[in-house]
Amino acid sequence: MKKHDSPIYRTILDLPLIKGASSARLTEIAGKYKLHFLKFQPGQTIVTAGTPCDELKFVLTGVVRLTITDPDGLLTVSQTLTAPQVIAPDHLFGRLTQYPATVQAVETTGIMEISKEEYRRMLSSDTVFLFNYLNSVCTTSQRGPRWLTALTSGSPIQRIAYWISSLTQQGSTDIEIRAEKTDLHTVFGIPAPAWRSATNHLSSAGLIKDVTPHSFHVPSRAPLAALLN
Repeated sequence: MKKHDSPIYRTILDLPLIKGASSARLTEIAGKYKLHFLKFQPGQTIVTAGTPCDELKFVLTGVVRLTITDPDGLLTVSQTLTAPQVIAPDHLFGRLTQYPATVQAVETTGIMEISKEEYRRMLSSDTVFLFNYLNSVCTTSQRGPRWLTALTSGSPIQRIAYWISSLTQQGSTDIEIRAEKTDLHTVFGIPAPAWRSATNHLSSAGLIKDVTPHSFHVPSRAPLAALLN
């Protein structure tokens, strides 16, 4: 483990699932649990979609790009995560324990890896880590009233916000939504006139940009997700 005053050490302490631990506790963890530190060059694949999520991968330095494609190839969603971050923590346990996205390094990227079994031991040994993980999973899974109605009685804007928020990770930026085989309004289940009105409104508000029949960009997930809160 790096020295307490090193940038990497401070970054680890600032990770969402580690935050709140003391420097002494982190030093203890480094001696007790197996942590692997890996480096990836731009363009290298860190994770392939569909592979078992048998470890947690923390992005300590750099930038990564996640790409999700639905099984029918109708929709592709790409998003950027910038360190410090963790890749798909909600897929470590539960029913769906495969990585949902292929992840590639955008620039030289440092990854800290810990196996599922080692992380389970960490959760059992320290309530700080347990509460951090539970908070992360709950934030991902819990939905307010607007989330519940977005797909039924919600406006087209709310439906777009719902799908973008559901298909991307907290903290993601530079999101691209692309439909290769049909128009996006068909994929989202929104009539063409209502789709144009909704995307025009979101574009004017700066929440999306570069709108075409088959794609658009979202600068940041957070403002769209806020429409559902």
